[in-house]
Amino acid sequence: FAEVLASTKVLRASSVPASRVVGNAWAAFLWLTADTGRARLLLDAAAAELGEVEPGSEATRCEDFIRVVLSLVLLFDGEFEAALSEAEAGLATWDVLTENECRAADARAALTGLLILDRPDEARSLASRAAFVRSPFGTMDFYVALCHIALGECDTAEPLLRRLAARSASGRVRLEAGSMLLLFAALAHAEGELETARRLLLTTVNRRTIDLLPYGKHLAGVLAIADEYAGLSAPLTFDEQLAHQRVCIEVLQAEIRRRGWDPVSTG
Repeated sequence: FAEVLASTKVLRASSVPASRVVGNAWAAFLWLTADTGRARLLLDAAAAELGEVEPGSEATRCEDFIRVVLSLVLLFDGEFEAALSEAEAGLATWDVLTENECRAADARAALTGLLILDRPDEARSLASRAAFVRSPFGTMDFYVALCHIALGECDTAEPLLRRLAARSASGRVRLEAGSMLLLFAALAHAEGELETARRLLLTTVNRRTIDLLPYGKHLAGVLAIADEYAGLSAPLTFDEQLAHQRVCIEVLQAEIRRRGWDPVSTG
């Protein structure tokens, strides 16, 4: 974290306005999980620098980046309608499906907002549209599965859940085991297995993709374990993160076996 944050300081001190915008916005993103107040101040700084960027595609990309991070800040602060509005502003420019990471990030933020606001039909429609966009920061399949679960379509979700579980349990993709545990917790809740849902959700707080963190907090509230869940958010050292990732994978593999799904290699 410290090294990456230091690199943003270099950008923020650049003589190039666009670099200063990106540096401030990246710093805001990095502070997101620790201090949304500081993240907002950094976004304000990014927005102030934006006026010095020459109009054109570069300015548009900078503006996109600020808005994407802002939508996440709003999600983390519980301002779900405002977050959804920011994300939808980006999606309104999405005339054709492209490999635009900002559009993919807008889609993930909008999906999180829609699911938390209990609008699963709208979320499923958006997830179907966004599923074809390739992104280096995560598949939309986790959201597709969450939409099915929210709509009570657990049987429909099962084939997708099986594929995601097998992939996540392999440990090949960072943070996916924790994201999958969130899906399994949501599934157990939908099935009425509340203690199982609580146990799975409490395995980890931060070992999932950043856009799913607000949904995890929301689900903890639904399961009446919000205080216990919040108490698990202390930062971990690098070695502790590696050990915790192994725990997530082991718990995930155990849940796959409990469900009688295809066995997963423990590698």
